[in-house]
Amino acid sequence: MYAKGMFSEGQPQDLQNFFVMGVKALGDEVATWPGMEKYAEKILKLSDHIYKIGTDANKFSEHDFNVINHGDFWVNNMLFKYDSDGKPIQHICVSIIE
Repeated sequence: MYAKGMFSEGQPQDLQNFFVMGVKALGDEVATWPGMEKYAEKILKLSDHIYKIGTDANKFSEHDFNVINHGDFWVNNMLFKYDSDGKPIQHICVSIIE
């Protein structure tokens, strides 16, 4: 899971099911909020397709600009290795939770 990310082909079916169940639970909860019924309906409709949408969106493309997305990502979450000219040649992402 961690080499490719949560949204990638070949992940265990249980992981996919867990995510879909979470989205359905969200839709069910939103349905109990006054005035939010139309949003609950949309979430529930989306729930059966959401994992595939995430997988498709996460695919690497050699012809597009690809990014790393992290909910709390900033420069302190990255370590860089530089060549002798001071140009970055490698980096890793680090997440330390205190």
